[in-house]
Amino acid sequence: MLFDDRLDDNGSRRTPEGDKIHMMDSGVTGFVAWHAFMRAVGVLNISENKDQLLQTDRHIALAAAIVAALVNSGHPPVKSNDPSTNKPLDHATLNNLRSSWLNLASQDIDNRIVELEERSISRHSSEY
Repeated sequence: MLFDDRLDDNGSRRTPEGDKIHMMDSGVTGFVAWHAFMRAVGVLNISENKDQLLQTDRHIALAAAIVAALVNSGHPPVKSNDPSTNKPLDHATLNNLRSSWLNLASQDIDNRIVELEERSISRHSSEY
């Protein structure tokens, strides 16, 4: 989720009043799609910096894991300008997710992110 209260080049709001939160509206599935885009760039050998590509993909996968953890804890992220609406993960859980996801190889991300999506959708399909 991103809080966006910036102005565009013309000095107008980038988002409508009262709608300053940008988030992946499709839950974990949106992150899986972005992972697929990153893998396609890697497979097609389009990127000159494979390490940066992998690091970005790891962060996409971490974001999916964070959303899944929030959903599984009963606190799925919601659009709200009230900062107290969305409950953060505790530091221990967040640190565990970071250490688990930010060191994976591409093939490991493939397997784990699809598994993550399947578990999230099957447990919480009514939330998507």
